[in-house]
Amino acid sequence: MRVLAIRKTKESPPDKPLRGYADVDLGNGITVKEFRIWQEPGKRAWVTGPQHNWKDRATGQLKHTTLVTFPDEMMGEIERLVLNSFSQAKGENTNESKTNG
Repeated sequence: MRVLAIRKTKESPPDKPLRGYADVDLGNGITVKEFRIWQEPGKRAWVTGPQHNWKDRATGQLKHTTLVTFPDEMMGEIERLVLNSFSQAKGENTNESKTNG
């Protein structure tokens, strides 16, 4: 398993914690794109799988659904790899970004 690409978002205001996206090669020719990297001020970063977002016409609320789910152990490994790559892309010490949990 390896991270193929990290795309940082532009500087976001504190109320918008999305910090970037990652594409991950899971092996056996399987690549999953658009893992999301989140971090709220003063908190540890975390990673979620690809999502589809839409605006509910009735309520106007932004809703989302996860497109792919992964076993906990695999998602933990994906999160570790993605956060290490994200920290390196930001020029940080990889020990500073830890997973939630």
